[in-house]
Amino acid sequence: RVLLKMNNYDDAISYYTKALTINTELPSIYKGLAKCFMAKNNLAKALDISLQLQYRKPDDVENNIQIAKIYSHLHKYNEAEEELKKVLVAEEGNSSAKAILGLVSYEKGDLSSAEKNLSEALAVNFKDANAHALLALVHIENNKVELARGEIANARFVDAYEVLISYAEGRILEMEGKFNDAIAFYNQSINNGYNTAAVHYRIANSLKSLEKYDEALREYHKVLSIDPAFKKADDVKWIISKLTMPTDDELNSGPVADVGTPAAGTNGTGTGASTGGPSSTRPTLDDLDF
Repeated sequence: RVLLKMNNYDDAISYYTKALTINTELPSIYKGLAKCFMAKNNLAKALDISLQLQYRKPDDVENNIQIAKIYSHLHKYNEAEEELKKVLVAEEGNSSAKAILGLVSYEKGDLSSAEKNLSEALAVNFKDANAHALLALVHIENNKVELARGEIANARFVDAYEVLISYAEGRILEMEGKFNDAIAFYNQSINNGYNTAAVHYRIANSLKSLEKYDEALREYHKVLSIDPAFKKADDVKWIISKLTMPTDDELNSGPVADVGTPAAGTNGTGTGASTGGPSSTRPTLDDLDF
């Protein structure tokens, strides 16, 4: 658990795996192991571990809610909702299930249901920092920035280490046109364990707005590497095609360098692009906006 809280996922996985060879019945081992794989974006493995526990202990509510969360991240929304309905039938007032139902609605793009479910969850349990941060993201999507700031403050009050806080703050800064600051917060959220396609997509868009096209291109590739079914995958592919178009200088000087593949060893983690670097002479912002 200490290793997990320190974001030392590889060592935590090694520890939990050894523990599992000693005791196959302790739920906390399965849950910890699944959380490690979720943090490493190995959702298939996280789901497999969680389903193993569900087979042994089908009434473990915490695990069943975690299974729903994994299904949501895998875009299997029907399966996620089915898991949550089972929990809510048994425990109608379960705030954690309501909060994850809010997550499912948010990821589906149903912002009205997301706000309703998250508000209901927080009415029962105000101390759910993740639900506050998710509600902030819903408000951001609805362009209700002041309401979002309030929920970010609530999340920080409850748990300053909630991983979505930095991401939500980055979203507001990006909306305000403070792209370097936004990238810094996005990288902070990655370092805190929120290494998702969504955060790399926001980094890429911020870099594009700064006209740092080569760095943006690497981030767009990370988006598809982490989640090929990302909800804006078609937009990402279109922008990649635009960013890989050769400039006039490149056409005149020979083959175009392949800058689209992330550097070896990056493992899909954050970028140091917020510190600067020369901008590329790729297509103009007007060409790339969508």
